[in-house]
Formats: sequence, structure tokens, C-alpha cells
Amino acid sequence: MKFVGIDLAWGENKPTGVAIINAAGTVERAQANLRTNEEICEFAGLDSPDGAVVAIDAPLVVRNTGQCRPVERQLTEIFWSCDAAPYPANLSNPAFGERGRIRTLVNRLEASGFVQRPVIARQQEQRSFVEVFPSPALVTLFPGQNRREHIHCRALRYKYKKGRAWAEVHSEWEIYRARLRSLESGDPALKFSPEIRKQIGIDITEFNGGRYKQI
Repeated sequence: MKFVGIDLAWGENKPTGVAIINAAGTVERAQANLRTNEEICEFAGLDSPDGAVVAIDAPLVVRNTGQCRPVERQLTEIFWSCDAAPYPANLSNPAFGERGRIRTLVNRLEASGFVQRPVIARQQEQRSFVEVFPSPALVTLFPGQNRREHIHCRALRYKYKKGRAWAEVHSEWEIYRARLRSLESGDPALKFSPEIRKQIGIDITEFNGGRYKQI
């Protein structure tokens, strides 16, 4: 049994990231430059008959022709103030059509015996996949504390965007890296293989552009 996280690009001309956690809770491997659904499934070993839970960061069920889905509206109401609101998904974007890369990946998973489930059964052998939206996790997994009560952290601004200085982006990544490492003391603990520990320990202070995006 393994757990696969996919940060799915909406189009095949952009890179997708995949991370694999084994049954012991160790992040074994991760790669961020996979482009086709074939490359994604091959790297994650999804064509094998083994049990797996696949968490996909992408809108998997999109039926609205405009605006946003109800779930995105609800998430925005809760997490907008924390900079962790979702981007709206609707059928005006061809990425969500029947021939878009998201739907073709879903079709491939289903053909391999995976079932999309809104709730994942705990500690059961299965072949399941589920839509996830990780930004709120960056807020809720790492609560801050003031003098009166615990408060949510804001989402980290580790992604480069227009108007953000690279120095700010790099410093936010350092905080993000420290928070990832702190999960090793969680219950259950998230552990890191030597390969992954090396990857997240790389000095990125001179990285920018595509080099930074990949790391």
C-alpha cells in the first residue's frame, strides 16, 4: 500500500509534481518535471495491481459552465483571509473538458481499477483516488498561537509571482522547508528518505525562474 500525491498541471505543456509515501509513512521519491499522464503513472507505478491511494491536486469533477464550483465558494469563504483560497474551475476552460488532460488521467486511473471516492477508508487495502486542495493544509497543519488562543497561520508565499521579490520567496521557502521537517515529530510521523532529505536540503538562495519552480 502506498500513497501518491500529484500536483497536476492543467495542461501537458507544464510540469507536474509527484511524491510517493510508502506504508511506513516515509516519503520515498519525488519528481517535479513529469509532463504526460504516461510519465506520471510510470513514475508512481500506478499501472501495477498494488494498493494505492492517489491524492490529486486538481479539479476532478467540474460540471458548472461558468464561475466557480460550490466547494470553491465555500473554501474561499473560510480561507480567503489566510491567502489559501482556490482558483475557480468551470467548463469554459478546456482543461476540464472530456479531452482535457485532467479527464484523461481520471479515465486512465479508472481503467486501471482505481475508484474515485469522496472519503478514503482508513487502513484498508484499496485502489482509490480523491481530489485534494493542499493550500488549507499549509494553514491548518501549522497553527500559530497568540496570548489568548491558537490561530491559523497564513499560507506561505513561496511561489514566485509578479510583485514578489526573490529574497521574500526564498525566505518563505525556508519556512516551508522547516515546517515540512517538523512533520517528522507528528503523530503519525512523516519521515523522509535520504534522497528526499537531500532534495529539500538544497541551498536555493541563488535559484530563480524554472530552476526554482522545479525544486
